[in-house]
This record gives sequence, C-alpha cells and structure tokens, in this order.
Amino acid sequence: MLAALPCLLLTIAFPPWREVESQRRQILYWSERVAVRKASFAGFDWLLSKAKWTTTKRPPNPSSDTLFESHEFEIHKPVLAVEWMLLSTLVGIAWYQISRRIFPPTLLPEESPPTT
Repeated sequence: MLAALPCLLLTIAFPPWREVESQRRQILYWSERVAVRKASFAGFDWLLSKAKWTTTKRPPNPSSDTLFESHEFEIHKPVLAVEWMLLSTLVGIAWYQISRRIFPPTLLPEESPPTT
C-alpha cells in the first residue's frame, strides 16, 4: 500500500497526453474550440514540459471572431481516469488483504467433543 503514493505521484508527474489539431475561434483574449480535425494519443511526458504547453496557431495572431487552425497537446483525461481507477482498485484489494491478515475474522467456536 505504501507503493500507491509513488505510483499516484508518477501518474500526476507523467500524465498521458493527446495531440490535437483543431479549428478554433478567437474571442477577444481567449479562444474556443470549434472542431477537432485530428486527435491521437501522444504518450506519457513530464507535466511541466514546455513542448506540451505551447500551442501553434495558423495565423499566429488571429483577430477577434476569426477562425484559425491550432496544433496543441492536452492531458488525455479518460486514460488518466482509468489509471487512477485501477490504482484505487489495487489499493483497495491490498488494504483488504492486509487487514484480513492483521485482524482475522472471528470464527465461530467449534463445539468441543463431549468428555467422558
């Protein structure tokens, strides 16, 4: 069970990434995704990797209410959720097994044979 914390920290530090090519619309100071052109699994990488947090826009500085093409990376949340569910299931099973060894369930007393 003590191995669960390092595993959780590893899944946070090296999350699954998804590469997304999409069409976005510029709205003043932010943009919204209009359509996803292509999305694929990009593997696991360091959370603070500069390459994963940069977005390539075409054109580079779109004006407001303009559609533009974007290439970016995002954390693949369904894969991360499955990792955390699997990890929590394994921790639950380990906790159950260890607690049964430390605190065995009480057994009904066996009837002792009659003494003559």
